This record gives sequence, C-alpha cells and structure tokens, in this order.
Amino acid sequence: MAENTVTFSFDVLLTSIAQLGVMEKIRLREFLDSSIAQEDLDEEAIEALEDAEDIADAKAALAEPDFLTLEEFKRELRLP
Repeated sequence: MAENTVTFSFDVLLTSIAQLGVMEKIRLREFLDSSIAQEDLDEEAIEALEDAEDIADAKAALAEPDFLTLEEFKRELRLP
C-alpha cells in the first residue's frame, strides 16, 4: 500500500460527508471540482508532452542519412 493512502469504507465516507454542514459540503464540492479539472489538465499536458516527444523523434529519424523520403516510402509500398 502506498505510504500516503488511508483505508476506509465507502459507508464511513458517506456518513462523514452527511455530517458536514452546508458550507463545508459546498467547499468540498468546489475542491473536488477543481481537483478533477486539474487532473484533466495534467492528462492533457502529459499527452501534449508525449506528442512533442514523438514529433522530435520523427524529426530526428527524418534527418538520418539513410531514411526514406515519403515519396520513396510510397514507391516501396507501391502507393499512389
């Protein structure tokens, strides 16, 4: 188990949330919404970084002296 995890049951969590006041529930909801939005941004940033790495790798490969051009590749595959 990871060192920063806490084990609890779903029922205990629901009971704890039910005991919160209205303002605490609102703050909890805002926190969860912002956390979810941040997670989405993190995934987008990771995807963008991976795309940038793929593009850099492709550019490096294209710069190789023995690399086929797109036209040569099509001729090899006999594509139009």
